[in-house]
Amino acid sequence: MAAGKTFYDILGVSKSASDKEIKSAFRKLAQKYHPDAGGDEAKFKEISEAYETLSDEKKRKEYDQMLMFGGMPGAGGAYGGGYGAGAGASGWGDIFDSIFSGNGAWGSDWGSGFAGAAGAAGAGAGRSRARKGGDLSLTVDVTAEDAFRGVTHKVTYRIPSTGEQQTITVSVPAGAVDGGKLRYKRRGEYGVAGGERGDLVVTTHVEEHPLFKRKGADVTMEVPISVYEAALGCTVDVPTPGGA
Repeated sequence: MAAGKTFYDILGVSKSASDKEIKSAFRKLAQKYHPDAGGDEAKFKEISEAYETLSDEKKRKEYDQMLMFGGMPGAGGAYGGGYGAGAGASGWGDIFDSIFSGNGAWGSDWGSGFAGAAGAAGAGAGRSRARKGGDLSLTVDVTAEDAFRGVTHKVTYRIPSTGEQQTITVSVPAGAVDGGKLRYKRRGEYGVAGGERGDLVVTTHVEEHPLFKRKGADVTMEVPISVYEAALGCTVDVPTPGGA
């Protein structure tokens, strides 16, 4: 993070910006700088860190309080040293203890960053821990015939954090069952602070067939015959799943 820049500066919004304005600014920057789109990874981490704080009501309030007391972001992470002259280290320590109550909502990494800043001027800030993105899920409707044979579907879904639309070809295998799960690695939500992307989990919803019923791997059907055919025996032509 450039020296003297606040999280508001990074996202290009005012301190009075609404949640909607902050989210909109992040989406535009994320689409521009995300590494998967050929953007600047360091810049993406910076805007992700800013959004993670300003999008959370409690974290934003704590951050605004820190700025009010003279704290400014450091050069390499969340919040850093250089909290202004005129107050001793112990004085700032009391202020931070009352605002953040230890680790508080920030977690142990944030806590260690504040401790360093309060203990000595110019101390380095703690960085956010890399976190894997969450899994996303969607359901694909499949006809009974396609489930017997196998089929591919092109589906489009939205990434919640950025609002971008992504498309993937889902390969439904032959013999797919209702409620089956297909997992696509690293096609889910984006990670935070360089963390790995989550997965996309696709659930198959197989429609019922008018003739055939599924019981696990078995396929059954009812064939109507007369009493005489049942008593004497007979041969009946029946269709097969998938038309084979």
